[in-house]
Amino acid sequence: MWSITGHFCSSYKSTVYAAIQFEKIPCPTIFRDESGTMRRSALASARNQARASALLSTPRNEPSHDQIWPGLPEPWCDGPVAARAKVREVIRMGADVIKVAMTGSMTFAARRPHRPLFTEEELAAIVDEAHVEGIPVCAHAHGDPGAILAVRAGVDTIEHGTYLTEECAREMADRGTWYVPTMCISNWHSTLSQASVRAHTADMPARHRESIARAVRLGVRIAAGTDTNPSHGFGRTGMELELLVEAGLTEAIAIAVATDQSSQCLGMSADVGTVAAGKFADLLIVDGDPQRDIRLLQDASRRTAVLKGGQFMSGSPLSIADARSRRSIAVTA
Repeated sequence: MWSITGHFCSSYKSTVYAAIQFEKIPCPTIFRDESGTMRRSALASARNQARASALLSTPRNEPSHDQIWPGLPEPWCDGPVAARAKVREVIRMGADVIKVAMTGSMTFAARRPHRPLFTEEELAAIVDEAHVEGIPVCAHAHGDPGAILAVRAGVDTIEHGTYLTEECAREMADRGTWYVPTMCISNWHSTLSQASVRAHTADMPARHRESIARAVRLGVRIAAGTDTNPSHGFGRTGMELELLVEAGLTEAIAIAVATDQSSQCLGMSADVGTVAAGKFADLLIVDGDPQRDIRLLQDASRRTAVLKGGQFMSGSPLSIADARSRRSIAVTA
């Protein structure tokens, strides 16, 4: 399966659904939408699946995370009792992932990316209630003390982790907490966002690379995610892999992060993530070897075929044979 995206943020859900329905996304895709509450049944395409998430934030959180969708619960909660009740409410509405906005964002300089937005008691109630129901919890967290509080509370994934400290990364490794770096959005904020954002995020990619190197050195489990939406690069998992390689991962490990490891992070490794008997034959076949040059995964001219459930969505056996006759091909699952 390529790509399996552990973090995708969309305020343009109808655009994403249309892209899935009409096969406009360039590879078989599973993504976890973390922009707010979304019913899983909203996706009609059986083989392009979404993990629906419910975003919980506090009244002291920033507007960019306070997204409200008609007919679905408001995301705010305040105090451990209300936090536990909110988790129950959104699970009843169909969410199968709980996202906690644990720190501020990078969008506004005044929204500090380290400050905790939940107390330890609030976060403990959220994690406990979700885990009782078998629901994973992911935490939007850029740095400590917010990030390490989330890890110690038992969240399943840290999203972004731009400023991971040695202590936090070690704690993540010891607990098996997943790390979804979302390098794409760091790169976008620091280079293509509006000037007011670029002014305070210029060093963001460099700090992010340091965090990833620290996580790799300490053995933190890493999954792939872009945090992009149609306004700034939806479907750019290939770019995410290029940025991970620039951060120090080998090409082979970066591909494993986007396939096998991400399927484990999403709890779907029994069906996708590797090429194996009994799993869905969701394959991207490219002309060339991405283990030598990861950038070719972004080159549409090198995309030989895409299979979904063993059926060709693009390309054909003839296109594969033609590519094989000219040079080596690579298959990613």
